[in-house]
Amino acid sequence: MSEFFVTEEMASDRIDQLIEAGNAIGVSPTFVITGNYFPGKREDFERYLNDHGIEFFSVEEVVRPNHRHIAEELGFDDFVPPIHLWPWALLVLAIGDRMRVETGEPIRLRNLYRPMSYNERVASSGIKSDHPNACGADFDFKSSELRRQAEALIRDLSDTVPALELSLGMGRRVLHVGVMSPEGSRSWFYKDYPDRRVHLN
Repeated sequence: MSEFFVTEEMASDRIDQLIEAGNAIGVSPTFVITGNYFPGKREDFERYLNDHGIEFFSVEEVVRPNHRHIAEELGFDDFVPPIHLWPWALLVLAIGDRMRVETGEPIRLRNLYRPMSYNERVASSGIKSDHPNACGADFDFKSSELRRQAEALIRDLSDTVPALELSLGMGRRVLHVGVMSPEGSRSWFYKDYPDRRVHLN
């Protein structure tokens, strides 16, 4: 079984779009170059994130399974994404950094990359989900007001940087933010979101 949907060939076909999206949010174009890092090594993934300016999210937080016991049952200690998906993860985290600056408060990252075998155990989403492709993450906020501030930022980015193809899942104190998902730009609401009428444009 494939642990992700976006193949290396598919990833290479989107390099120009990745660079365009990264440029628009201040990420150096070198983030698409991963040849200097060892595939699968947590230390190299940490160096990659540091090299490209991720400030508020540690590698420990990024690769930590939310349900550790399930991950261990499946043979995973942590979730380092496949190296060809690192640029997607980097864009998601760069947007996370922007939300952190916008709100001025810590934001908890919960779920970025989830291998498909794990994703099937913890969620109803399929292989085209953002998580098995390292192109989306769930962010938890201390209050609904902070979530509203971050949501406004994501909506603005969606309008001004179409190359990001942003996806947005909205809850009372949580946002799922996706970038260049296999399913394209989309939006949805969790059950506790206070006003489900306002979708991402």
